[in-house]
Amino acid sequence: AFLAAWSPFMMPFTRYMHLRAMRRSYFSTNRIDMDALFAWGFPHSQVLAASAFWAARIYNWTLLVVPATWLGALAVYHVLLAFIVQPLVLPKDSCESREVSYDEVRTRRFYDWHNCNPMKVLLSHCTSQKAIRPFEIGKEYLQENCPEWKERADKLRAEGGLLWTLPSDQVENEICPLMVPEVEDLLQRPVDWIGQASRSFATKSRLDVTSESPEAEPTLDPFQER
Repeated sequence: AFLAAWSPFMMPFTRYMHLRAMRRSYFSTNRIDMDALFAWGFPHSQVLAASAFWAARIYNWTLLVVPATWLGALAVYHVLLAFIVQPLVLPKDSCESREVSYDEVRTRRFYDWHNCNPMKVLLSHCTSQKAIRPFEIGKEYLQENCPEWKERADKLRAEGGLLWTLPSDQVENEICPLMVPEVEDLLQRPVDWIGQASRSFATKSRLDVTSESPEAEPTLDPFQER
């Protein structure tokens, strides 16, 4: 019963947090991914601990074997991840050997020293010089629609030997979105039905009250001729 009540609550709550409360963030390293990989060792070790629990019940071992097995599995997982997998050490094949120009970096990232400087952006809008569009996380389309940005992007695409693409360069057929309805679409139909039912019920109630109320007696005008 608790899971049945928890599921319909978490679906709109997580969707609201993702679309309304959260925003895009930039991280310069993969440290968060590494921490998540190490944290997965805690639930993974529980599988071996469960096996040790049933083995202790069958062979009449002490239950201290269960936490010891869990700690041992966690230690093995962390050692293999830290010294064998090495998530913080990037492979040499993934590192680019060429030097990237300043124009390419600011065209790819949409920001530079100028559009991240609020005083310079404000001054450009107050003076006769060309206005600078400010950069804000989640509103990169402001920079992508800028003529200067388009000019730099076309120049970089024209350079030979570079595979230079952006998310906006992708064709819709290459993205292949899943045709899954949004939670708002699933909830909108019953909400509309409830609203329509409540409005019809309120209208019917008002009509019933009006029909049951006695007719008002005509008032005499004191200035009316007798």
